[in-house]
Amino acid sequence: MGAVQDAFNIAFRDFVTAGIPASGEYEPDKALIRAIGPIIEQLFAVTGLSDKPYETPEDGAAATTDGDLFWVKGSGTEAARLYKKVGGVAVDQGIAIPSTLALESFTQSMIDALALINQSLDAVSSRAIQGSSKPSTFSFLTQPLAGGAARAFDVGSDSDGFSPLWGDTEGAVHIKFAADDTIEAVGGSRRSFTHGYPMVIVDQDGWGFPLEYLPGKSFTYGAPVVHVDDDGYGFPVDFRQTKDYITFSVSAGDHSDVAVMDAPSGRSLRLTYNDGDNFSPTLTNTGVRWVRQSGSSVSVREQTLSVQGATNVANGVTTLWQTIGIGQSNMQGADSYGPGGATTDPDGVLASGRTMEFLFGVNPGGNGLAVPATEAVLGTLRDMQSDNGTTIFPRMLFGLLPAVGATGALVGTALGQSGAGYSGIKKGSIYYANALATIMAGRRLAFNDNMNHRVPFFANLHGEADRGAFLADYLGYLYEWQNDFQTDLRAILLDDNYVLPFLLSQMSGWTYYNDVARSEVPLAQLKCAIDNPAKFICVGPRYHLPYWDNGVHLTREGQRKHGEEFARAGRALMSSFDANGNPNGAYSPLRVASGSRSGTTVTLTTAGKVGNLVIDTALISDPGNFGITYRDTSGNQVAVSNVQIASASAGTITFTIASAVAGVAEIAMRGTPGAAPGAISGARACFRDSSTDISAVDGSPLYKHICHGEVAIS
Repeated sequence: MGAVQDAFNIAFRDFVTAGIPASGEYEPDKALIRAIGPIIEQLFAVTGLSDKPYETPEDGAAATTDGDLFWVKGSGTEAARLYKKVGGVAVDQGIAIPSTLALESFTQSMIDALALINQSLDAVSSRAIQGSSKPSTFSFLTQPLAGGAARAFDVGSDSDGFSPLWGDTEGAVHIKFAADDTIEAVGGSRRSFTHGYPMVIVDQDGWGFPLEYLPGKSFTYGAPVVHVDDDGYGFPVDFRQTKDYITFSVSAGDHSDVAVMDAPSGRSLRLTYNDGDNFSPTLTNTGVRWVRQSGSSVSVREQTLSVQGATNVANGVTTLWQTIGIGQSNMQGADSYGPGGATTDPDGVLASGRTMEFLFGVNPGGNGLAVPATEAVLGTLRDMQSDNGTTIFPRMLFGLLPAVGATGALVGTALGQSGAGYSGIKKGSIYYANALATIMAGRRLAFNDNMNHRVPFFANLHGEADRGAFLADYLGYLYEWQNDFQTDLRAILLDDNYVLPFLLSQMSGWTYYNDVARSEVPLAQLKCAIDNPAKFICVGPRYHLPYWDNGVHLTREGQRKHGEEFARAGRALMSSFDANGNPNGAYSPLRVASGSRSGTTVTLTTAGKVGNLVIDTALISDPGNFGITYRDTSGNQVAVSNVQIASASAGTITFTIASAVAGVAEIAMRGTPGAAPGAISGARACFRDSSTDISAVDGSPLYKHICHGEVAIS
């Protein structure tokens, strides 16, 4: 049959010049197709079957012996049929040779169908379609043409009986993507198709396959359309609706992740992040299912989105505000009840349905969470109770309620590790990963309850473990920490304009460790806020708070009051928002902003105070010169005397130095190695403002105490 095969290969070759794509696609020539017929007839003559086809099977049986094969003339689309004589009777072998007319008719039908498909694909590929990180609703209509012939076959139909590709009873093939032969996209920037085909076939289980990869699959529901953006990522659109959801894929570096959008509200939810390569998202009756490939392992994953009410928030709440705390033992509330003390939260539930925590508590495990957070602990919220120890969170969230209003609820989680330096809790650590997992869980719970989800800031209590770091080094840690979290949250929140503020307080306990008298870590914690106020807010120092006498841990009163200080800074931050929805309100702690010298008299100007500047030795014991020291440009200490407030209203301080030399004025920067931190020992200063804020913990004033700091004096 080589000659016949060769004839077919020539008539139906792919390119004008066989094997050379550059010569262009080849349209079959009817003359070459007709030439196949004589070759087949010639084949009859050499097969030894018979000289020519017999008129009837009976004629063939009469002229042959048992076991012989012979051809009988066909009719219509058949040139001949093959028979075999068995026991004197002609037996049909089920083999027929198509006539030249049949070949021409079949070929023309295929040419017409392929031309229509190519024309439709080319038209769709050239049109713009939305493809941003927050896609709007797509409209793909697949209804057959009005008044068209009855449908004879299709590649599948959606819930309304519409199909994107079908053939009618008159032999025509139909493709239609929208009612007006256009693809409709709503709002936002637009992209064009540059990769792949804008079609997908969804099989009986709801899985989507691009046509160029798995042709021939059938589908029973869903819209067989996919958007491939100019990065090559496909966004399947499936209209099997559980809550008017649309699934799509987003890029995560070299990987693809799965997300879903609630079309009516526009709220989006990323279901995967930095966990293998996730693709082919499709809706199920209860959520979303997708394929995950991690290395050589391929698995099917599913996320339920049908569970509602797991936020357990109060009626009328429409926005869930979520924040994470990251740091060392003071972030974890270590020893907040005293060493070996009780485990009952003195605050209890401050605002039921408004201040929340996950089931594992505000402080999972009592000291961070050293294992991956699971669905079991991240699947439900409860009223914040701080069962594992008091942290800054109960009072911080309670103090933030005025900022979020009656329609807001807050959820917080303290993560990190006791005694861990930056290297132990930065990106790549289990604590960092759990912070991201916790944010994703909070967002999913809000999504399921048709609520908005916001992350206004992260809280940071850290520095003791890195107390010996130079200013530039720890400043680099803070910048990297904030940037890593912000980059990851932009991806998780599907918001390229998101800004993540870090609210942090200055570490004041370095003297306890008996190895340094001065630390540059608190200088970095203040400087980042001065230089980058949109990304960092320094709440203030910690030396004025009560500590347990066994080390560097705040008491429960210290944690609660520090939580109120964080809430004050957070309320200021959330008092205004930029055009992208980022909180951008300003807050400044009490600090020394500048200094000058006239001979031996040095003048310092403060910033961030409320009311008058005050020297208070009742709240903070005097460490000598109210906490002010001075060093020359060689680093030698210069004696200080006559420290006083020059103007309480202007917030200026003057003091005298023993010799008229340039140098650096230090505030609350020196302490005795081995001394416990706090208001009566450790590095501290006696300057505060006159804020009228009152602590809800014990009714005492909530003053701002001056930050650890230094300023160059020329």
